[in-house]
Amino acid sequence: MFLGVAILEHDIERCRAIVGEFGDKLRYRIAVEVAEASRDGLWALPSGAMTRDWYEAACLPGVPETFIVDTQGRIAWRGHPSDIEDPLDAVVAGTWDIEAARHDQQERYRREATRERFWLMQDYWPALTGNEGAQSALRLLDEELNADLVHRNDPILQSYRLTALSHIDNRADEFLTFAETLANSEAFSNAPGLYAIGCMIIQVAAGRRAFASQGLTVFRRLEALIASPGQTQIMSPYEAVSLELWFLRALIDLGHTDEATVRLPEAKARIEATTAPQAHKEQVLSQIAELMNCSKVAG
Repeated sequence: MFLGVAILEHDIERCRAIVGEFGDKLRYRIAVEVAEASRDGLWALPSGAMTRDWYEAACLPGVPETFIVDTQGRIAWRGHPSDIEDPLDAVVAGTWDIEAARHDQQERYRREATRERFWLMQDYWPALTGNEGAQSALRLLDEELNADLVHRNDPILQSYRLTALSHIDNRADEFLTFAETLANSEAFSNAPGLYAIGCMIIQVAAGRRAFASQGLTVFRRLEALIASPGQTQIMSPYEAVSLELWFLRALIDLGHTDEATVRLPEAKARIEATTAPQAHKEQVLSQIAELMNCSKVAG
């Protein structure tokens, strides 16, 4: 039996709409554990059993995550949904070595400081509000990055450091330099890494040409990577749709309206061809139309 559970959500109607977009393609039930707003307006971890006994207990860095529970009620495996086929076949066949799997995961937790990183994030995210809060979050992160507790070159923590810098008004130049360093590092030279960095740069750009130029450079690298022969690091349909918006925004910020106009029909066709939820596609197409109209007025 397969069961999906959406956690860290505060809008059950949004979940219902996304599930509805998949229609008959989704052949298992989806439950929702709804998050509640804390007093400061942030969405706190809900106190439900799924978050407490699965998400927190496993110190998950994010979702989606898949668990296989064997016939004895034991968690036999956990990992990304794309990696489930082999362990699931072994569990069903009764050939899965659960002790070896447990040992491997414990070693990975130790090597990657998984638990320490998870609980660090529980302090980091609530602090990341406003300019002063972002500075506090950055100090917290830098203290841990400079300690032996976590790995200094951990790509996830480095991306969180970039996020904190993006929220601090007087450290824009440091943000751009650090973003460029990450984009050129081995850890981020993949589709998800380049996508995340490029989007963050354009969000922070606010009309600054240096930022838009760097963001566009990252996106061009990303497109070349996606188009390269034998490429297996594909983006999610959601990211593929959003990329079209961010790419066009970078072109507009740099005044490349002619290139943006030429790119527009192809961008729309690529968006429609994805399997992303229709609501997301319509939202992005609406934002693109507004962006293009504003650029014509400005021109």
